[in-house]
Amino acid sequence: MSSSLTLDAEQVERNFLRLASAETPKQLEAFVLKNLVNCIDLASNANENVKTQGVELLTHLNKRLKGNEDVQLPVEQILANFQNYSSGSLSSNFAMIYIKMGYGRLGMNDQLRLLPKLLESSKGKPRRQQNELFAVSAPVFYELAGRKPVEWPALNLNKDDALRAQVLSFFADILLIPPSG
Repeated sequence: MSSSLTLDAEQVERNFLRLASAETPKQLEAFVLKNLVNCIDLASNANENVKTQGVELLTHLNKRLKGNEDVQLPVEQILANFQNYSSGSLSSNFAMIYIKMGYGRLGMNDQLRLLPKLLESSKGKPRRQQNELFAVSAPVFYELAGRKPVEWPALNLNKDDALRAQVLSFFADILLIPPSG
């Protein structure tokens, strides 16, 4: 076993122990803020054993997080790493899960602050992932509609024709969906 592989396997084991010892929501949040990005990376490890353990760890963490809506996630760090993950990789898929889970848990001011990063992270991703990110941002765009443009974050949509077209296409599709009833 190579030293890198040994370190990765030990890291997964340590994270399992830390997660198991997090008994309160505050302890769980401390674990998540410190270790989630690393856990996501371990889920795409080249070694099948480490990858399996990493996925198992994230699956257990998901169950814990779904029952603790007050636990904040490191959304900004996840967004920064999300751009580097190859589409369709386990890391990319888990990052998307945690972006969707964590973005709505943020206060509106933090959601507004992170909106440019959320839009930027959609670049170069498959249409499905772009749409998921745009869907997460929909409540923030709704909030922006009630604010003066000088209060908006710098979205740079006027400088990026491709991104602007994708965002407009997504919201146009939403408007075209007939109401059910």
